Amino acid sequence: MITVLLSLFLLAGAPENSTSTPAPAADAGSVATPAPAAAKPATKQRKICKREGATESRLGGTRVCLTAEEWALRKKSEG
Repeated sequence: MITVLLSLFLLAGAPENSTSTPAPAADAGSVATPAPAAAKPATKQRKICKREGATESRLGGTRVCLTAEEWALRKKSEG
């Protein structure tokens, strides 16, 4: 019974096309052109996480994650 469940679980996680076919080789004459600069997504800013709120226990408070720019705006608006 366990073997049947395990095999079903493994089959469910298998990719639909289990036979892998190699990608066709590019012609020596064809050169890939890069995407235009406007199509690139904006760089993702790193988040800075801080714990705020009750400090009576290690479980108290909430974790707030913002970018450096958002922290600066928050600090400026608080006074």
